Amino acid sequence: MREAAMTHHPHHPPHPHQPHPQLTPLLRALRWCAALLLLSPLAGWAQQCNSSGFGISFGTVYINASATTTGALPYNCQSNASDTYYKLCLYIPEGNIPATSGINPRRMTDYNGHEIAYNLYSDASYTNIIGPPPSGAGYPDYTWSFMVPGGWSSPAGSVPIYARIPALPASSTAGSYQAQFSNVTLKYAWSNKGTPSNCNSSNGANSGTGSIIVGYNGTTATVSGSCKISLGSVSDLDFGSVSSLGSVQNATTTISLACPGSTTWRMGLNNGINAVGTQRRMKHGSSAAYIPYELYRNSARTLRWGNDTTGGSDTVNGSGATQTNPTVITVYGQVPVQAQPTAGSYSDTVTVTLEY
Repeated sequence: MREAAMTHHPHHPPHPHQPHPQLTPLLRALRWCAALLLLSPLAGWAQQCNSSGFGISFGTVYINASATTTGALPYNCQSNASDTYYKLCLYIPEGNIPATSGINPRRMTDYNGHEIAYNLYSDASYTNIIGPPPSGAGYPDYTWSFMVPGGWSSPAGSVPIYARIPALPASSTAGSYQAQFSNVTLKYAWSNKGTPSNCNSSNGANSGTGSIIVGYNGTTATVSGSCKISLGSVSDLDFGSVSSLGSVQNATTTISLACPGSTTWRMGLNNGINAVGTQRRMKHGSSAAYIPYELYRNSARTLRWGNDTTGGSDTVNGSGATQTNPTVITVYGQVPVQAQPTAGSYSDTVTVTLEY
């Protein structure tokens, strides 16, 4: 059997009554702080909310049509060691330049003297306008509630902002529009006892209120310069039933056109599918019988309506700013006196060309 030898050093005698070395004052302080952290992990935290801001973009919008879009307001709120109940309220002011002032409606501007109306809502049915700070100016509060569990919790969430442009007047000018706000305000109230009744007052002990200014990237929209002709707005030019072409036969129809106020346009009519040269003709079914006719730009039927949409010499010309919009344009048709054709139905197909 081997014996293990123990060596003692005379100048370092053992101390049975002190089995562990003493801590220096610094080490004692570090251990004390660590104990405090373990006992109270949230001692330096308080109930509060934050938001990174939001913006609203409608993209491209069109005259005589409404437009909707949805933005989102991000937020996060934190608790301390106890469950914390929050109620939040959002208030959005009117625009901060004169051209975008007002709440109902709010307005965007192109900074050239033109405006379009819109508004921001708390509901998807676009009925509850979000009012301005400090208290909504009589509009229903946009408010919501939730609970943050006690502990190191800071959940992120968002609420939708519903935006709508009502049907744009056809006199609207094409271009880029925007509105900027300052002082978009998010108010909140919190309590460790239960959901606060409103965003502006605390419920005694273990409760409080707060308010932050939310960053806003603006509301933007681009009004399209496009013109529109609805196929349903072009009706047949019908000369009716006649027993003889021994007298002139006249008829009219209309074409409806909508263009933005800043857009000029030219509308042309081609010669149809049965023309000989520039002479328009209606055809009798599959036979070789034709009835010559003509289309005009004026009621006296002296200005032929052609298809020179480049030069505009024989077209109907206008702009959204100088005519009613939608513009209802009359097509004046005439069948001249001619020999009696073969009895039956005659027709032609004419193409409408719009240049803008």
